[in-house]
Amino acid sequence: MIDKDITHQPDISLQTIGFFEKLLRASADGIMIADASHNIIVANEAFCEFFQHKRSEIIETDLFYWLEQLGPDAIKIWTTLETTVHTKGICRDVEFNFTTEQYGTRYLSVNASVLERVGIEETGVIVSIWRDVTQQKKAEKKLQLREKQQAVIANIGLFTLSTTDICKLMDEAVNQVAKTLEVEFCKILELLPNGMDLLLRNGVGWNKGLVGNATISVDTKSQAGHSLSSKTPIIVRDYRKETRFNPPKLLKDHGVVSGASVIIDDIEKPYGILGIHTTKQRIFTKDDINFLQSIANILADALKRKRLEDDLKDLNKSLEIRVTNRTNELSQKNKELLSEISERKQMEETLLQSEKLKALGVMSSGVAHEFNNILAIIMGYAQLMQQGYGDHKKLGKSIRVIIEAAKDGAEIVRRMQEFTNQKKDATQYVLVDMKDMIQQAIEYTMPKWKHMAQANGIDYHIDTTGVRETPAVSGNNAELKEVMVNIINNALDAMPEGGTLTFSTWKTNNTVFVSISDTGEGMYEDVQKQIFDPFFSTKLPTGSGLGLSAAYGIMVRHGGKTMVESEVGNGSTFILSLPMSEELSGPSLPSDPTRSFKENSLNILIVDDEEYVCEFLSEFFIDGGHTVQKVCSGKEAIKILQHESFDLLLCDLVMPDITGKDVIKTLDTLDKKPQKVGLITGWNYNVEDADKENVKVDFIIKKPIDFDELLNKINQAFSLSKTVKA
Repeated sequence: MIDKDITHQPDISLQTIGFFEKLLRASADGIMIADASHNIIVANEAFCEFFQHKRSEIIETDLFYWLEQLGPDAIKIWTTLETTVHTKGICRDVEFNFTTEQYGTRYLSVNASVLERVGIEETGVIVSIWRDVTQQKKAEKKLQLREKQQAVIANIGLFTLSTTDICKLMDEAVNQVAKTLEVEFCKILELLPNGMDLLLRNGVGWNKGLVGNATISVDTKSQAGHSLSSKTPIIVRDYRKETRFNPPKLLKDHGVVSGASVIIDDIEKPYGILGIHTTKQRIFTKDDINFLQSIANILADALKRKRLEDDLKDLNKSLEIRVTNRTNELSQKNKELLSEISERKQMEETLLQSEKLKALGVMSSGVAHEFNNILAIIMGYAQLMQQGYGDHKKLGKSIRVIIEAAKDGAEIVRRMQEFTNQKKDATQYVLVDMKDMIQQAIEYTMPKWKHMAQANGIDYHIDTTGVRETPAVSGNNAELKEVMVNIINNALDAMPEGGTLTFSTWKTNNTVFVSISDTGEGMYEDVQKQIFDPFFSTKLPTGSGLGLSAAYGIMVRHGGKTMVESEVGNGSTFILSLPMSEELSGPSLPSDPTRSFKENSLNILIVDDEEYVCEFLSEFFIDGGHTVQKVCSGKEAIKILQHESFDLLLCDLVMPDITGKDVIKTLDTLDKKPQKVGLITGWNYNVEDADKENVKVDFIIKKPIDFDELLNKINQAFSLSKTVKA
């Protein structure tokens, strides 16, 4: 393998040559040395495998001949690499990609440098290391595709909340689905009242005149009938070889080869089918089907919401007719009837608000779960890198930034999950002085109302003369501060040319009041009615529409109220009311996490359907001196638990075959049970929920996983066990 004249150099011993021979053979990466004339003088087997030729066929040949086989740009890329090497002495991470019939597209990453060694007089010799990074590239593309799909799901969900036009929503959905999955055709089939036919209601890619007119028969021999009867996603790799049903004429006329479809549910019966098709042979993945089903679920929720809104409109009409007819007969009860109508309208508005929050909650839960999985992978591997390279100053700083960014992302996801949660969690409540809280919020927003404003020639005046001492309230300090900050930011936005922001506090009976007034442009009555709606904003496109709605939700959870008084041209006043607090001792702080286990050499089983989560947890525990097994399904976990014993089981909550709940419940039937059980989840699921469902766990760790928090929970679990035994 050591070729050309290198073996004849007098100062190179046979022992040295033998060493390099072994090194070249042992390397999984391709190693190639070329001289200034691009003649290959050294190449190992790994390098030759990329070109599917023997070493004897490659040694002493022109490098450019082999580069041409990689593609038209390969020689140009090498020439650039060569120039960099001769200029700087080294060149890193240069990428080549090529396609083969056997392996498909492959990606190679090349590092190269000038070969400088005593005994080699020839100049311009370059040694290069070729690494196959195909799997890494595929994993990156898969993550990018999932992020893109989740973004589309979120956009469609937001679009659903902003429109009542179902046809417009479905047109947007088929266009976004076709674009995201890169297919030529997408369709929504509506099941007609006769139950025997499906109408091509919306679609993209179909011949002119078919959308809105073409129908497909529903029977057991058709794909539509098969989809509706099986109630599961249908995936077709090749319609030409399909035996379960007869492909419809619509697909044959368009040359469709592969496709997939899912059901769009409605209240009483299915609304219809959402389908995708392509003229290329393609295997649609689990992620593709989950994405398609998520869009179908959003459409189903929109249909249900539209039906409820229509029912409310019908109820309104009925009430108006009844009121009109009885006014002439019961004039004496006119005031009572008007009061009843007012109450009914308020109930209808509350119901509509509830439906919006419910729809947002459904969307947020799914999106939050998917993002938590992605954040778990990012944060897990970043923490592993921090353990390995934390002492490297520049790299350590970069890793810390990645971890902090992942934690910030996790906090945003938590807020999404908590957005529609109206349960009061008093375990995190402390005594809060509203006077101090106002001062904290003013200082927190100072960059906006002082520094940034003055830099732009804008003056704001903050008036706190009306702020008085009041009894403390009980609440979550961070959440109440968020309420204040959101209202202050809203007020500053309403005064783009500057103005005065006035704060006041007072107590009435057992209630503490806080008012925040601005001298801004004020609001019309219809804006006041919608100001606390999710995603409603008068500051488009810069405003998200979540600030005031989040503040409203926080106040509800604290047993308080949020009111707004405004008049166009005369500014706005927000009035917050909170019940006075009984004396609280405040929550105890968690014990400091430790970066080491109190237990030595645990035998651990990790179960998660996300392979990357299993990988970084396994690496983390192995580095800590523990024995680890990992599986990616609940079924495999149960098989292992039936025959082996473990000190600790870490199991994901939601998995496609058998859920984490079922895996943990199965432990009661086994002879060998793990000493401790931890549940991993990206959902808003806690120990109280587990107790209600009889899921016996010692602790729950939320995704993305913080290693310090995980270690703390494991140490506490085993410490408690020792205390009980003692």
